[in-house]
Amino acid sequence: MSKILLFYLGGLLLIFLELYLPGGILGTIGSVLIVVSMVYAYRIRIIPQQAPLIIAFQILLGGILIYIWIKQFHRTRWGKRLILEENEDVSKGYVAQEKELENLVGKEGITLTLLRPVGIAEVEGKRVGVVTEGIYVGKGKKVRVLEVSGNRLKVKEIEEDA
Repeated sequence: MSKILLFYLGGLLLIFLELYLPGGILGTIGSVLIVVSMVYAYRIRIIPQQAPLIIAFQILLGGILIYIWIKQFHRTRWGKRLILEENEDVSKGYVAQEKELENLVGKEGITLTLLRPVGIAEVEGKRVGVVTEGIYVGKGKKVRVLEVSGNRLKVKEIEEDA
């Protein structure tokens, strides 16, 4: 009986750790340990008729404990150390994209590197990361900014009339 409990509690502990230390290995080992405890409950000769009750209890208890863990862990001292509580707000300096880049839409620039399809160009005196629509553009070519995507400008080569 003690082996059943040992395998089961060890499995639950590993599954709890998997919730906050992802990777899949701890959860897999924990699940295997829980299954081993269930199989061992059937194999033990002392209480074979109680095995279904033990397994039902294990499943019910496991579900309840995982639910409580998910709902309460972030309030514990360990949970507060592991979980980021701070919001990434603009007032704190977090930005998804630079507002200055939006002003460059429709402007022309010169490529400073080969664009295959990503590279660097100079637009309005600023070195910026650019990406083409999948087309190779040589160094020193004129490009026009089509749109802003994150912190990168989407550009298209300007065809020069001969």
